[in-house]
Amino acid sequence: DGFVSVATRLAHIAAAADLAGVALYGPTDTALTGVIRARAKSLSAVFPCAPCGQEKCSYKGSDGADIFPACFSRLPPAQVWQQLLEQSRHG
Repeated sequence: DGFVSVATRLAHIAAAADLAGVALYGPTDTALTGVIRARAKSLSAVFPCAPCGQEKCSYKGSDGADIFPACFSRLPPAQVWQQLLEQSRHG
């Protein structure tokens, strides 16, 4: 069992339940709200304006224009999957 979640209460609850998982952070800052558990990892998007802390994305560039918010375009599924597999091995 495991989880992949954006930065929400659900990610923190799943991590507190000791599930292996990955919480995705784009506009939010892992230093402020990251999951802190041995089997859970906070994965931050590396993007020009991340973390911005905004509720609505105001990015106007062409990178990630088809993904909302655009910063999540820098967290490809293969990378997320690999991180989940690594966290699963910690159990």
